[in-house]
Amino acid sequence: MASGQRVALAPRKTKVDLVVVAARYREEGAERKLDFAQAYERHGVVWSDIKLYDRAKLMAAFEGGKRVHAGRPGELSTDFILLHALKLEGEGAQARIVSDTEGQAAGDDLGVPLV
Repeated sequence: MASGQRVALAPRKTKVDLVVVAARYREEGAERKLDFAQAYERHGVVWSDIKLYDRAKLMAAFEGGKRVHAGRPGELSTDFILLHALKLEGEGAQARIVSDTEGQAAGDDLGVPLV
């Protein structure tokens, strides 16, 4: 290979629009609700700086068809180590944001470090 030639990065096997890296919760009665989450959002081929998502904004991302995963930043700014997919379980005010690997959660549980 000639010097200075670029090599295309392998495409991701898992399509991801949003990577949640940390969360903060609040107690509402017997349930735990997401207060806010820190996440990176994909814009085409680039990722945003870290953003804060409150519960309503994160739920809107799910309802808008975004593919949301829990993860952590990799060594490069464009790399993430994906832990598991997140999903919206239930409807309306009773909906919960949970990881696809967890059983029945008593509220929101993203499976990421707390902030």
